[in-house]
Amino acid sequence: MDLRSAQDYRLVQVFVSENGVFETYIALGENKFACTCPGFRARSWCKHCEFITERAKDGYALELVTHHRPLTDEISEDAEKFREWVIRNTKVMEI
Repeated sequence: MDLRSAQDYRLVQVFVSENGVFETYIALGENKFACTCPGFRARSWCKHCEFITERAKDGYALELVTHHRPLTDEISEDAEKFREWVIRNTKVMEI
């Protein structure tokens, strides 16, 4: 499944590592995470999903860049617009 175009998933966090750039998604209406990294494809779990799961216990909040565009309902309702908003307006994590 291509998470980048799936309408029932939303991008939660972008990660950068020595192995590349990976995106972690959440299934709408569920507490189920998925990631674009090779580890997730092999085991259906990875360190990126673990990081998101731990942060979600305290109410996950995206870390916004200083000058960010407001999040609107129109953006939230469209997977591609939301993905673009997250990429442009939140901090990339390194773990």
